[in-house]
Amino acid sequence: PLIGFAGAPFTVASYLIEGRPSRTYANTKALMHGDPDLWHQLMDRLVELAVTSLRSQIEAGASAFQLFDSWAGALSPQDYERYVLPHSQRVFERVADLDVPSIHFGVGTGEILGLMAAAGSDVMGVDWRVPLDDARRRLPGVRALQGNLDPALCLAPREVVDEATRDVLRRNAGHPGHVFNLGPGELPETDPSVLERVGRLGPAAVARDEDLVEADPLEEVDAHRQVAGRVLEERVAAARGRAPVPAVQGQHGEALRNAPQSRGLVHARREIALGAMAEDPRHCAGAEGCRVVGRDVQLAI
Repeated sequence: PLIGFAGAPFTVASYLIEGRPSRTYANTKALMHGDPDLWHQLMDRLVELAVTSLRSQIEAGASAFQLFDSWAGALSPQDYERYVLPHSQRVFERVADLDVPSIHFGVGTGEILGLMAAAGSDVMGVDWRVPLDDARRRLPGVRALQGNLDPALCLAPREVVDEATRDVLRRNAGHPGHVFNLGPGELPETDPSVLERVGRLGPAAVARDEDLVEADPLEEVDAHRQVAGRVLEERVAAARGRAPVPAVQGQHGEALRNAPQSRGLVHARREIALGAMAEDPRHCAGAEGCRVVGRDVQLAI
């Protein structure tokens, strides 16, 4: 899917005021505290810009969006709540009628995660500094998290990257509301093949199933990783209270839809998965990943 994005009002304001990235954001904070009226006028204008940009992207086909408040971690909880939160809330409120999933993300925001979640996004992004299980404890009312492999680890040996990826998944503990990614994006010097491997391993490695033998994601997973897309589409539609899309016909497709679930997985025989793919390519659209275990296929939804 195509994901739209915009800079959050605070982060864009900091670039305008500082003129460059900053370690202290001293000029931004000085304006914020020294002339609150001017600060809020500036933020109001930046809200308008963010809303206009996001609405145009969504109306042009973006199926989700992320609001980046990259530098909000420079603020204390008190300053964020008073000077930033109301403006970020307005951004989410003014695109809510377009009914697409929204993500909110900032760097170094562990101490204000709860406040950022109050801005109104569907998904909270978590950077690598906060373990995912800790983030869930801090955000008990948030259904979905995005994160959070340390991008610097992608420069380490393969076995280090693999174990770090599995650690993120272990900390997620099978929670279905998880978008695996780097927290935040990759470093320029990262080998693209490492990112490809992480992308395959992330959805494929299932945490805490110690009794099952993991398949090498570079070998068997590719043939199966998107088989559950149709199932995912139907179940997301049902969860949102909408009528599900018409069911795909076919013996294997029906077997796939009726396959048992546990911990965010659909469990199906490999021949059923492959048969469903052959019957109708729509079965292959949009799944997050899978894992091959013997003759079974576990399809992550």
